[in-house]
Amino acid sequence: MKKRIILLLCAISLIGLSGCDNEDVDDLFTATNTADLIAEDSELFTLLERATSDDDASALKPITCIRFIYSFTVVIYLENSELERSQIVNNDAEFSALLGEVGEGQFVGVSFPITSQLEDGSTFEVNNKEELKAAIDACVIEEQEGIIGECEGLLQSCVWEVQLPAGTTDYDTYENAVFDVSEDGTVDFYHRGVRYDGTWIVYFIEDELHININLDDDNPDDDYMTDLDWNFDWKTVIVDAQTMNISIDDGKDYVLKQRCETDAYCTTFTFAECEMQDNPGFAEFLLDNYISCIATMGAPEALEDEATESDAAIEFTYSFYLSEADASNAVNPINGALAYVNTTNPQIIVVRIDHPDTQEFWLLEIELVAQDCQ
Repeated sequence: MKKRIILLLCAISLIGLSGCDNEDVDDLFTATNTADLIAEDSELFTLLERATSDDDASALKPITCIRFIYSFTVVIYLENSELERSQIVNNDAEFSALLGEVGEGQFVGVSFPITSQLEDGSTFEVNNKEELKAAIDACVIEEQEGIIGECEGLLQSCVWEVQLPAGTTDYDTYENAVFDVSEDGTVDFYHRGVRYDGTWIVYFIEDELHININLDDDNPDDDYMTDLDWNFDWKTVIVDAQTMNISIDDGKDYVLKQRCETDAYCTTFTFAECEMQDNPGFAEFLLDNYISCIATMGAPEALEDEATESDAAIEFTYSFYLSEADASNAVNPINGALAYVNTTNPQIIVVRIDHPDTQEFWLLEIELVAQDCQ
């Protein structure tokens, strides 16, 4: 990377002279061959714009591995090689603004060859626009590899929870679903307490970061078309170290939030506690502590075509029972605020979910596991 940074520093320092007023330096530049100039509609011009941009919200991320030494003079030519103007720029913002003013049929001047003395004493030389573009491309590739490496490292150390974009009012069944990515590129996707196997591949298509998701939905009892909803090539924007935006061309988009603490997200209806040292295979469970995850994964969903924002805000009540019969009749509940000791390991507990305004109720099962934490 040092080689490329030095190269670009030298490249821009040779665009012109600095330290003079614009009207004075204009006289220093004469007509030149447009074959050696950088056209406004060229890919190289776009790369220069990205190298001076700090707009993280733009479609193309800035090239942050390129640095310019200021101040210097930028020269703009017309299509007939006639000098249009020159301007001294003092920082990235000024350079970016000037590049934004370069119109159709105009060119930016760079003098070749560009030479640089490297740290090992050797000489590095760029002789034309094509070699300059290749140097910038190499910088971009190196930065993309760094982004992929950083992204993969984050994915493997934490999980990503599905969130909805800001301003979304429609109910979405996948809110709070979880992607848990392994080092080998396999992924466990958790949705409403069910785990799905799949693969997760991160790569670039030109300048766009992509995540290719492929889930295996082979559960015959699954009411969701999880594979049809997620098996796409998702365009990805890394917002910050904890946030990614993913989208596909049909307009579907999600926010993925990094979660590194296990109590900050929910995966399945299996809840484990450390077994008692003097009574292996048995543990104390505070069932009320699991209501948050039960609500996240198991709260009744309205039919998708009838779902509204209010459906997700209903304050259901939750109670616990040893059998489905007791739960259906709402008799012999377990006090969820007191420590409950399992009678078998694992043990199934039935949860009754009551609607606050109707007589409707739903039942689901959770599993308690006493595990050896030594």
